[in-house]
Amino acid sequence: MQAPPLATFDLPAAALQHETTRRAEIRVRSPKVAEALDSYRLIARSENGGYTPLGAQWSDRLPDLIAQRAVDSLSAAGLHAFGEDGPATANYDLTLEVHAFDYDAGEQRVEIAIAAEVVALRSGRTLARREFAATEPVASGDPGLVAAALAKTFSGVMADVASFVADKV
Repeated sequence: MQAPPLATFDLPAAALQHETTRRAEIRVRSPKVAEALDSYRLIARSENGGYTPLGAQWSDRLPDLIAQRAVDSLSAAGLHAFGEDGPATANYDLTLEVHAFDYDAGEQRVEIAIAAEVVALRSGRTLARREFAATEPVASGDPGLVAAALAKTFSGVMADVASFVADKV
């Protein structure tokens, strides 16, 4: 007997409104992630630091999904953003490093931690680097509840990242 298909979830872009569009072009690099996060699977982190799949999946590989939603969030903030396969006319690079994006089973909460670095491409100089982190309680490890909490938390983190980038370029 074949196992039922895994429930599939998506992540939202930050819901932002912008007043003006900036001319600067920002290339969003594919995020650096730990091996356990480089997949389609939603995961739980145990008290001993190990990872376990939750029986659900993202609509794309997590690094690709984060990169696309970062582009969407920056665009919603009035910035001209595109992925790595965009035009070679970028003024800035945004590099994201994902340190946490999971359900902490011991604490019954989701945790997201993403470092963002803005680099001016002409000079190669790092303009700014900042860590963004947020948690959200979850009643259980039910994949639907975990995915909803991760989506809500991610949207907030991406709003903070977009504001940070807008202030630096």
